[in-house]
Amino acid sequence: MNELYLLTDFLINKFSENDLVNTVTLVETKHIDNNKENIYCLVNIDYLNSETLPDAVISTFLITVVQQRDIRPQKTDSKLQLDTNLIDNRGETLSVISRFLNQMRSNNFANNIELRSNTDSPKYHKNSLDGHQITIELAMANMGSGC
Repeated sequence: MNELYLLTDFLINKFSENDLVNTVTLVETKHIDNNKENIYCLVNIDYLNSETLPDAVISTFLITVVQQRDIRPQKTDSKLQLDTNLIDNRGETLSVISRFLNQMRSNNFANNIELRSNTDSPKYHKNSLDGHQITIELAMANMGSGC
């Protein structure tokens, strides 16, 4: 197996272990909302690029964690959006990202997979989906097994 496969499979397994995550997808971020049968909370793993060094392979992924917004049919004059689950969605999706980052910082994984860098977690909103995104770089030893 090549390094990119191992890194992608590692991400799928790490996010699937989280009780809050119901679906993991591997589509371009702009296509997240196209499958209306997805079960949320959804984690999308979007592969961006890789760099091959003599001793390591470094791959960059855009991770998007989203939850579907529910609007309660109640009339309110509040501008705090208390008739939606927006705040809950943001908290849940940030929790998924935070748990992943904490695991990456505190564990030694097979194949010496390491978190090389990550960006902050800006909020994400598209159609009726709320969440957060991060860009991460994962590194692992170059085993020379790529095709």
